[in-house]
Amino acid sequence: MKNLSMFSALLFAASIFIISCSDDTTELGWINGEGSTGAINDIVWADEDAIWENEEGYDIGDKTDSKEVDELTGDVECTINEGGGFVTASVVIEETQSGSLTIDEGSSNVYTINADVAKK
Repeated sequence: MKNLSMFSALLFAASIFIISCSDDTTELGWINGEGSTGAINDIVWADEDAIWENEEGYDIGDKTDSKEVDELTGDVECTINEGGGFVTASVVIEETQSGSLTIDEGSSNVYTINADVAKK
């Protein structure tokens, strides 16, 4: 009986450890907002901590898959294929009104970005 109690206590402790470790996963995803000039082909988070790529482009209103990220603070960069090649766009995250973001560890996040290519 004592061995069963000890085994149960160890099993309980191990399950708590596993649950607490899984809470450290931080996920990030994006929606191409109404303020974008068109489809976004590449989205880069925090100096390439995570990259979302879509050859056809994420159309306005499209949501990317969520990806696990390590960096909790960073900038977002986007490129748009204007037919003659990829062009870097200026990015504004609707929720922060800037191109930067800080997220909480262990959270799952989806933010709306507006990518605008400067007219030449």
